[in-house]
Amino acid sequence: MPPAGDSRLRAQREAVYRAIESHRRRPVWQALQAGALACSVLLAVLLYRPAPPPQESGVAQAISDQQLFNDLAEMINRDTPAAAEPLMALFVAEEPQESQQP
Repeated sequence: MPPAGDSRLRAQREAVYRAIESHRRRPVWQALQAGALACSVLLAVLLYRPAPPPQESGVAQAISDQQLFNDLAEMINRDTPAAAEPLMALFVAEEPQESQQP
């Protein structure tokens, strides 16, 4: 291909500059976006209400160190964890109905 002429390169450059300038001429759209963002932030600040602190009930039980130790020892000494017991119950064979009747 033959090299492009100076007039063609100049025309391309001017087209690029016009395209850049056309994007810069939209301050109204940018102001509208900034205003919408500011309104949404203001609305969020006005509507924000922190959750109320949890109310303490008078039923709270104090667990002694000995009771905690006993519970932990019981959990450690179990063959099957307490969370797995419902799952293990699915695999237990049921007794036939005939033997259940007196």
